[in-house]
Amino acid sequence: MKPNAIPEKDIRQPVVAGSFYTANPKALAQEIKGYFNNVPDGHIISEKPIGLIAPHAGYLYSGQVAAFAYKQVEGRHYETIMILAPSHRAYFPGASVDTKEGYRTPLGIVPVAHEIVNQIIENNFPDHSLSSGSHTRAFFRGSTSFSSNSSQGF
Repeated sequence: MKPNAIPEKDIRQPVVAGSFYTANPKALAQEIKGYFNNVPDGHIISEKPIGLIAPHAGYLYSGQVAAFAYKQVEGRHYETIMILAPSHRAYFPGASVDTKEGYRTPLGIVPVAHEIVNQIIENNFPDHSLSSGSHTRAFFRGSTSFSSNSSQGF
């Protein structure tokens, strides 16, 4: 489903926009572009990464380090992206999988690979929906090429 075709009720709203990063789209895009521009060319690997480990603290604290990771996938195409993140607010066994169709970011809406989410749910993962403010596991779908100007941010 195209991001602009997702009903508002099916979009997960940002939890920390304006706290750990600016909610202003123009300022956020500039900030991310600045972090990407600070990564020296010599720090880019030639092979296409199959995974990244990147910090997810506020951009003020970890934005430049995250840019070193995400610069590795800039301009590369991925069919599906999986984001794993810890729960900061609740302990539970298994995984939390958000069932929304998309995630809103200050830079746009990112569609979720709902068929993958459904497979995880159907394969007996406990339901720990924490969409009220915790990080969740997300599978983003689409013709995704990363760019410091993209709607994903990092």
